[in-house]
Amino acid sequence: MKNKIQIHLDIKGNPEVVSFFLPLLNKGFGVCIDVGVSIRDFLCKQVGLSPDYLEDRIQTLFVDGKAVDDFASTVIKSDSVLALSGAMPGLAGATLRRGGFYGKMRGEISHTEKAESNACGQGQITVKLFNLIQKEAGPHFLKNGVLIQGEDFYHRLSMFPDRLDGCESVQMDGRPIDASTLKDMDWNGTGLLLQVL
Repeated sequence: MKNKIQIHLDIKGNPEVVSFFLPLLNKGFGVCIDVGVSIRDFLCKQVGLSPDYLEDRIQTLFVDGKAVDDFASTVIKSDSVLALSGAMPGLAGATLRRGGFYGKMRGEISHTEKAESNACGQGQITVKLFNLIQKEAGPHFLKNGVLIQGEDFYHRLSMFPDRLDGCESVQMDGRPIDASTLKDMDWNGTGLLLQVL
């Protein structure tokens, strides 16, 4: 998902407002990253997840469709797709689980490439969150900012137009606006950097 940022929307509100926006993360969202950092550094230092959460809750992680076992040595490249999941049921879940007994059964779908450590600069990746990870880690991503399509934002607002009543403030490109005006704007073709605190 390569989105050109056209609007930066900063929303501050109560936990219900944050929860209202979590479904926007269902189909994946863009995140700006520092290229050349490990998955661990990205998730802990940039996103704000704790190392304990990373070890205990994220049981399955894919980079570009390949399962990852080592968060510390796998480096994220620009344009990668990063998918995070909690424990999944059955043999498939046991096989895909990070560090699991059955991990050796998935040799062909395991991520083994290590990117060059001298890569640097800014990039963008697509992140997908599954099962409880969306609810638990989603607010951290929203706080840092997610890149989504304006049409998806509008669709969510149009379904529940009164849900932004709990907003403390809304800023568009650094200027305060009334939350009620968001549902009347034309969001077609817009790349949106959404931050929700």
